[in-house]
Amino acid sequence: MKQYAAYPLLLLLLLALSACASNLATPTNVEQKLGYAYAGLAAARDTTASLLERGRITVDEARQVQSRADQVRTGLDASKAALDAGKPESAMESLETAQKLLIELENYLNTKGGS
Repeated sequence: MKQYAAYPLLLLLLLALSACASNLATPTNVEQKLGYAYAGLAAARDTTASLLERGRITVDEARQVQSRADQVRTGLDASKAALDAGKPESAMESLETAQKLLIELENYLNTKGGS
């Protein structure tokens, strides 16, 4: 039964991705983009745990991914802080940097069998 524990999460992720692909929920401002990035980060962390549980990545690989995920979180938090301080340009810059790191993580996880 343990092998099926990740299915609800994967279903939710697939639904979110299909909504994005159909342009029904395209983020249009920094706040929305930030929300999507936080959701993507959570999905990357969950995928990492699932891959580790299934033996698709090693403990060391999972630690490296989580370390990179921590860097993404720091960037997202910096973006939110800049936004809260009324600095939208700085917020967008931090967000774009964090998104690039997140895309790298997602690509890596996809090569290991995450989806």
